[in-house]
Amino acid sequence: MELVVCPSECVNPLDTCCQAATTNRGVDILAVIHASPGLTKSELVRKTGMPWGTIWYQVDKLEKNGLIQTLKRRKEVSLFPTGIGPNRIRWLAEIRRPESAAILQMFRSKRELTILDAVEHAGISRRVARERLATLLEAGITEPRGNGRPRFALNPEVWNVVQHLLPAVDSTGPSHS
Repeated sequence: MELVVCPSECVNPLDTCCQAATTNRGVDILAVIHASPGLTKSELVRKTGMPWGTIWYQVDKLEKNGLIQTLKRRKEVSLFPTGIGPNRIRWLAEIRRPESAAILQMFRSKRELTILDAVEHAGISRRVARERLATLLEAGITEPRGNGRPRFALNPEVWNVVQHLLPAVDSTGPSHS
């Protein structure tokens, strides 16, 4: 595993976190979380190759020691380095969802999107498109536009932050001129 640099928002630099982690597995898990803030426990199992039981135990231990923070949504638990603010946690957790990422990619070519645009271009159902766009709106990633038929545009201030936190989302962003 390559050494990663801790996100600038993290209050515990990776080397400090690693000194506080009590096992090599804990250090490995911390490195992955610092490199990919917002990943789920399932993604952590795939990335590290560690068994589920080990991941559950180590994540619980790291959280109790204040080295990571979690966001629990239904059955999903997203993992973050300590010190990332609640808004950024919501942004990262939502953007890591494949449907939301697909919708955000669409903003590269369009300034505004409708639910129908998301259905046609992201290959998702109307219900999923409506849910994801509503969640992106609640998280402050998108803004409502126009009257009548709901249209959405990216919040440029949020995009400027999000594009640096999650390289999986295209870093060119939309054109808001």
